[in-house]
Amino acid sequence: MFEFIAKMLSGEKNNDRQEEYAKSSEIPVINDIVCGRYRIRGKYPGTGRMRTVEVIAWEKETEQDIAKKAGLVEPYEVERIGMPIPTERQMEYAKNVGIFIPKDATKDDVSILLTRYEEHKSIKQPKAPTDILEILIKRMGIYIPSYAGLSEMNAYFRASMRTEEERYAYFAMKVYSQTTGKNYHFIHEANETEQERFKAFARKYKGNRSFVESYNRYDQEKITITGKIDKKLKAYEIANAFFYENL
Repeated sequence: MFEFIAKMLSGEKNNDRQEEYAKSSEIPVINDIVCGRYRIRGKYPGTGRMRTVEVIAWEKETEQDIAKKAGLVEPYEVERIGMPIPTERQMEYAKNVGIFIPKDATKDDVSILLTRYEEHKSIKQPKAPTDILEILIKRMGIYIPSYAGLSEMNAYFRASMRTEEERYAYFAMKVYSQTTGKNYHFIHEANETEQERFKAFARKYKGNRSFVESYNRYDQEKITITGKIDKKLKAYEIANAFFYENL
């Protein structure tokens, strides 16, 4: 989603679209809650030795809370190291097609804005929902770029689930929430018994060919934090049956 296509790399331009965006003067909007990136050096309580850890946290988080997220205790030092800055190639391409880039935009932010341009979407998108960012950034420490909209927020959340078991457990949670009428957006919102059932489902079906093939037919962009799961595919039926069998 966020990779630059060959047109950008070669410096080619679409003159009609360039003129369209240059005239629009669309200014992207920053989210109400944004990330900071920090390097913390402090004592690890398990061994008493000093460690250095990098974490993602809310930009207004206290040093004490940042150190706590890193699992370190006093004495500690917290350094704000920031996100990677845009590349010269990104900025040149944005300038060539007439996209306004805010001064505080990171490399990932610019990638998002250029992707919108390439996909013929408005550069100015509504902010990502603050109530969800509260959880993703403040509680879970997941990196969401400052200028990400709803779709990009969902994409970065999906990318944070690095293993098949994590993805299958989340899918199971979505099915369970949908069929029981519960309003869970994240696994941690369920009680401990329910959470273990989601994980049990993932362990059981991660090697199940019928489930995996059906799951892979889902458009991952439609498995969103606040959206519904399509009931038509077999993966949904398998997950739903699992919960009925394990009431």
